[in-house]
Amino acid sequence: MERQQRLRMLSAVIALVALMGVAAWWVSQRSEAVHTPDASDGLRIVSLVPSVTHSIYEMGAGEVLVGRTEYCRIPEGDSVPIVSSAVKPNIEKIAALAPDRVLASGLIPPEDVETLRKLGMDVWVLESPRSFEDICKQFVRIGELVGSSSRAREVVDSVRLQVSEIRSRRARGTTPVKIFMQLGADPLFAVVPGYYMDDLIAYVGGVNVCEGLTSGMVGRETVVSRDPEALFIVSMGVPVEDEMRRWKEFGQMSAVRSGRIFTLPAEKVSEPTPVNFLQTLQLMEHDLWK
Repeated sequence: MERQQRLRMLSAVIALVALMGVAAWWVSQRSEAVHTPDASDGLRIVSLVPSVTHSIYEMGAGEVLVGRTEYCRIPEGDSVPIVSSAVKPNIEKIAALAPDRVLASGLIPPEDVETLRKLGMDVWVLESPRSFEDICKQFVRIGELVGSSSRAREVVDSVRLQVSEIRSRRARGTTPVKIFMQLGADPLFAVVPGYYMDDLIAYVGGVNVCEGLTSGMVGRETVVSRDPEALFIVSMGVPVEDEMRRWKEFGQMSAVRSGRIFTLPAEKVSEPTPVNFLQTLQLMEHDLWK
């Protein structure tokens, strides 16, 4: 029960970011250049962003982590202290860890960021990426900040190639599929243009039925009127089976008639890293074109 409540809270935070339409994919209020060598030995990093924590592990630099949020997933057997909720860091715990660098999200209160900086910490604030390109650029930047830039570029190059292959396959003589992607249930949240999940829809050979909308909060009647041919439910604390039953009540909708109602794992979709983006895209391609 506690885990389900935590997932619902994280879902709400992610949906809020989507609705806000974040204006920049990363922001640093520092003007000086980063002179981090391409070696992570001895670096002490606190990550206050689940996707950043995941990125650090994807580039094989998990040993630099000395602090994380309660929502950061780490490999079994690793022991990294929790020093923050999704939005509220514990200043005292972070300071006690004496980190070389703190990587935060735009959801962290500015006054907390300022307090950390006043205590002498090098704090970098990263915002939610708005596209696949942003995800890749951010990943490389994180690699620079944690001393793993070469490995980060290798990961990005590999993912770019595989994503390009999928895009090419889906672009050859395929009529775009009208897709609706659901992030939350009560209220109903949708993926809208201007957010990286919209690239998932486009790259898999689809068109977003929410194109033209500026808010992710929609009614079911609006979705049905746009008649999606496929529907993806992201399992961010959403009762997936209940949602699938609710959608199947709209028998006139093309996605229902064709049986193309699918689910996607929240841990892949909601943490924007290159590998997660690729794996989500592969799942969507399999579901749509198997």
